[in-house]
Amino acid sequence: MIKAMRIPSRRIWGAVLAAGSILLLAGCSGTKERDPGKEPASGGPDAAAGGEPKAWPGVPPAKGKDPEPKPLVPGMPGPTAPMGKVTIPESASKGWKPSAMAPKELARKVSGAIASLTDTQCTARVFIKTPAGQARAGAIHKIQDGKHFRLDYFNPKGLPENARGFILANGTQKRQITLKGDPKVVELNRPFADSKLKPSEIVQRWPLDFSRIMLLSLTDNVDPWSPLIEGLAKGEGGYKTSIEQRTMQYQGRTVNSYRVLAKRTDSQAKKLGACELEMVIDARRFLPVTIRVKSKDKAGKDWDQQWSAIWDFKKKFVKKDFEAIQ
Repeated sequence: MIKAMRIPSRRIWGAVLAAGSILLLAGCSGTKERDPGKEPASGGPDAAAGGEPKAWPGVPPAKGKDPEPKPLVPGMPGPTAPMGKVTIPESASKGWKPSAMAPKELARKVSGAIASLTDTQCTARVFIKTPAGQARAGAIHKIQDGKHFRLDYFNPKGLPENARGFILANGTQKRQITLKGDPKVVELNRPFADSKLKPSEIVQRWPLDFSRIMLLSLTDNVDPWSPLIEGLAKGEGGYKTSIEQRTMQYQGRTVNSYRVLAKRTDSQAKKLGACELEMVIDARRFLPVTIRVKSKDKAGKDWDQQWSAIWDFKKKFVKKDFEAIQ
């Protein structure tokens, strides 16, 4: 059981931590484009009858750089990341210093913070690069409490036609929806099949599936952060891992952050494929604000992702927010 933690009411911004913001529109390059169109304001696809998604709307990749969004705390101004590029700052760079925070303690706090979220909206910007192409998207989480939520997640292996998934909980049931196949429906207190992971599987699957796995303490009462952070710290998956912290001044405020930085050793990269991971976590509320992955499969092809988020508290929702994709 995850120990609940109280989350104060403020906003968190992670879109420009360290390397700059990610682009917001959805689209693919290197693959066949869907019909152009604007992404809905909610960040989700159009809804068909009964709330089932019709398609992940696509927009051709922007030329050059997108306008710089106004950053909110914690964050710092920086250039917009160009399409196709994920950058992870090196250890002890850009103000990051070694932290005395124990992996076990950091993991416990993050899982507890996510499990106890109430009246919270998270708006994320997502970039995905795979051998099938590239995509940019907006994602949204609406969380009234542990029984009422709507969450977006991504499956890079499904790019471009089935790369997005949704989970909705309406107080009595949970639905897991993808663009292909029938929705999976379970009682609220039952876990989804894809949440039943061994600790070693969490470390193994994190580079591709972190946007689903990171929220398991809310959706399925499963703590994913302890096996992840503690496993990385022990060298599971061939990673060398450090925990760092940073304090900086931004717009008259002191902003504190932790980050977990893990990189597969050269010898293990030859066996398993190169991979580098970064998780930036707000040090006050212990919510993730930026997650980056730079990886290559055994064939040397890129599988990169970046997820950067605003967390907004004391939000009010209505019943339909948890009954249909809007």
